[in-house]
This record gives sequence, structure tokens and C-alpha cells, in this order.
Amino acid sequence: AVVYEIKTELDSFERLKNQINDYYKAFSHVCVVTCEEYYDKLSLILQDTAVGICILTNKNTLRFEKEPIADFSNITHKYLFKMLHKKEFEDVLTKTFKKLPQVTPVFYYDECYNLFETIPIMDAYKATLKQLKKRNKITKEEFTQVPYELKSLMYFNSTYNNDYKLLGLFLNEMYRR
Repeated sequence: AVVYEIKTELDSFERLKNQINDYYKAFSHVCVVTCEEYYDKLSLILQDTAVGICILTNKNTLRFEKEPIADFSNITHKYLFKMLHKKEFEDVLTKTFKKLPQVTPVFYYDECYNLFETIPIMDAYKATLKQLKKRNKITKEEFTQVPYELKSLMYFNSTYNNDYKLLGLFLNEMYRR
């Protein structure tokens, strides 16, 4: 999993160091995407880091100037757990421990976290990524059929395969008065 931080001409690099530090608490790879004009400045800021740099060229293509390097040293259970929805962390706990905490609802979240925290960090990381990957059910074939103007809507919407087919039928249908 790679986290991409986008810095456009309208952004500053003021918060970048803190943003990167936060990303490394949950992910092993971080990359900053920026415009060609910001490359030199960004390269200086990130020169001795594992952070990758990707340039959005003036031709609207992406070019990797520096590949991100894996850094697992700052990953924390707390940040991994916070990314998971209830059903997702319950799935991780059930697969790992074959049970869930039997406590009153008011203590349930904390007890689930306490249990999650006992999982070795690399196992917790892999299990978290597995859960996150399940969220996005988009297939490349279906996504290429979506008109450009609707791609972000479809990508960030919790749609299912049938919705892509329905959208395609709707967009290809001829309407008559």
C-alpha cells in the first residue's frame, strides 16, 4: 500500500513533514505527487528520506523521480485500528483469536483495541491492508467504461458490479420524446 500526498501549485510544504510522519504510522510506503515546478524544492526537503517523489508533468503524465522505500519502523497498532470499520476489526480479531471480547457495549471498542494491540505489528499491518483492499470492489474493465466526468464519483462511491452495468445501460440508452 502506498499513500500519495498531492502538493499542487496552490499548496505549501509547511505541514508536509507532519503529514508524512502521520502516514508512516499506518503505511510503509509514502510518495508525494507534485508539479514539475516544485520538484527541486521537494527533492531538497525529502533528500534523506524513504519518501518517493512523483511528478505530474505538463503533459498530464506521471513520472516517478524517486521510488518510495519501505519503512515499517513507525507503524502503530493505534493508527491501523483507527482505519478499520467495526466489521473489519472484528473480522481481523475473529481470524486471529477465533473470538471477540465478551464485554458490555460501552467497553467493547476499547477491549477490541486491547486485543488488536497484542497482534504482532507486521501481522496487524498485513491484516489491516487486507481489510482495506476489500473495500474497493472496482475492476479495471468496469472502471474504463465509466465516462471521465463520473470516474471520481464511481471510484469513491460504495458501488457494486451491477451498478456499473446499470450506469452503462443508462448512458447508452436512447431517449425519445
